[in-house]
Amino acid sequence: MGTEKWKLYLYPERSLEGKRLYDGSGFLLFDPDCFFSKISGFVRLVKGDHLILGREDGLQRKIFNYPKTVAKRQLSIAHDGDALLFKDLGSDSGTRLKRVADDEQCRRISDRRMENLRELRNIFGGPIELLPPDQALADINAVNQILEKEPLRPRNSEGMPGGVVHLPDKMIPIILGDLHAQVDNLLTILSHNEFLEMMGDGKATMVFLGDAVHSEIDGQLEDMESSLLIMDFIFRLKLWFPQQVFYVRGNHDCFSEELGKDGVPQGLLWARALSRVRGDAYKAAMDRFYQLLPYIALSKDYVACHAAPPKSKVSMDMLVNIHKYPSLIEEVTSNRL
Repeated sequence: MGTEKWKLYLYPERSLEGKRLYDGSGFLLFDPDCFFSKISGFVRLVKGDHLILGREDGLQRKIFNYPKTVAKRQLSIAHDGDALLFKDLGSDSGTRLKRVADDEQCRRISDRRMENLRELRNIFGGPIELLPPDQALADINAVNQILEKEPLRPRNSEGMPGGVVHLPDKMIPIILGDLHAQVDNLLTILSHNEFLEMMGDGKATMVFLGDAVHSEIDGQLEDMESSLLIMDFIFRLKLWFPQQVFYVRGNHDCFSEELGKDGVPQGLLWARALSRVRGDAYKAAMDRFYQLLPYIALSKDYVACHAAPPKSKVSMDMLVNIHKYPSLIEEVTSNRL
């Protein structure tokens, strides 16, 4: 686009099915000059999408770092389900389409994806399946010990880590919203980019914005095994990257009998499942984990919480001592402003 020296790759998105990768109906569009060397963005096309490539799109400018030779509206790509339809939008510089003959980039992406999945298995310590109760209890107790001493958390009036975690400005933030027990989604995220390598080099930090538990898929609302597994995985990530993985508390991170969906009391079922599968000591440790969590992730560039910002003025002291302000907790975990 714009010049033969600058190009993007359009690659069939591959999904993991069992132990094999297969081509789905989606496509990834990325800059090959940075995609394999650092955390980088990409644009995803699925059936029904109509994408206009060009410098007038602010997000694309951030992701692709377009040269000035690319027009504001350079190329149209439409995905009708059976084919991709390309249309040049009359730019002076023009666009060339070329099929990658040797498929080297495709193999490179697949190899890296599988390498990341192998590394995730290494982090977890074996097959990604429910841990035995004794190992799970040891993990959560170790995580709680980390949380009690976390240096990036200002102490509250009781001498405990407060409601705010200050994230290092130098680290690239990887912010994950509600996973709701979808372990495959987490594996997809972690295997797609340079996240693991950059965290290993101390250049990135991962922030979970709460609600990792409790499936929202019809027919699975009462299933708590997937919630146990995703917490096992998050705890192993925290133990592997203690200063780079953080979990911000959400409204589902509790045992409240009032918490549920479509009449299913998920908070109560969660508490019962922990005691039944892992024992009362594990349930108590999970409750301790919830009490130790921050509610706000803060850096010089952004503030992140589970729900929406408070509707009233708050001070840093209030956020650090948020346990004294139940209405503030309710706002940052549950309001839908």
